[in-house]
Amino acid sequence: MEWGFFPTAGHQPVDRSGRRKPEKYVGRTTRMGVEQYQDYTLFINDDRGGLQGRRLTDEQLCSDWQHEFPEAVRFTPFHVEGVRRDFIAGKARETFGSGSSHGVRGNDGEVIGGVPSRKHGA
Repeated sequence: MEWGFFPTAGHQPVDRSGRRKPEKYVGRTTRMGVEQYQDYTLFINDDRGGLQGRRLTDEQLCSDWQHEFPEAVRFTPFHVEGVRRDFIAGKARETFGSGSSHGVRGNDGEVIGGVPSRKHGA
């Protein structure tokens, strides 16, 4: 399964109701939403398709997420564990809009499935 979501500079993430997400939930450099960026970092953290992954530790992933979303929550390894669990499962948000949505993203930014992701480092 391949990653397909690469937003343009003018991209503005929206919630399930189609409302624009507040800027603190829009990536400073990627224009991805928080969940989309978390998924992308997990996807590129492992070796895939003959390319070596970044192999960041959970603590390093937290720092990466914090840099991209400085005004969002303070990310901890606990967040990484939950995101990884849902990413592996390819968990889409409930139809009524609650819960999180994590997994490999298609061209439209929506979850299309899950793939393995492993914890690196200590």
